[in-house]
Amino acid sequence: MLKDEILEILDLLNKYNIPEESQRELFEKGLHFDFTYGDPDPTNKNQHLNIFGVGILLKTCLENNIRINVKKLLDEPWMFQDENLIKEVAMAQNRCKVKVKTLGK
Repeated sequence: MLKDEILEILDLLNKYNIPEESQRELFEKGLHFDFTYGDPDPTNKNQHLNIFGVGILLKTCLENNIRINVKKLLDEPWMFQDENLIKEVAMAQNRCKVKVKTLGK
């Protein structure tokens, strides 16, 4: 259920001590990982994680004892070193796209 997913994401954000202002920004924009550092991206190395993808990333790191500096991740996502992990999370995010019906339709 969508409500449960969102509550779980909020719980993860709180576990990582992410301030509310940063949480709001994540909900609005997600995170963009620019592994080409502004260069053209013909091989699609760059990835964008929406809030659900960010939740998958945090949960994956928590469950697998992967140490991440969340403050640095939020401030400089392009500096995140594990490009393969981000690619896998982005693929998982795309497999789990949530479609919400518009009310009244």
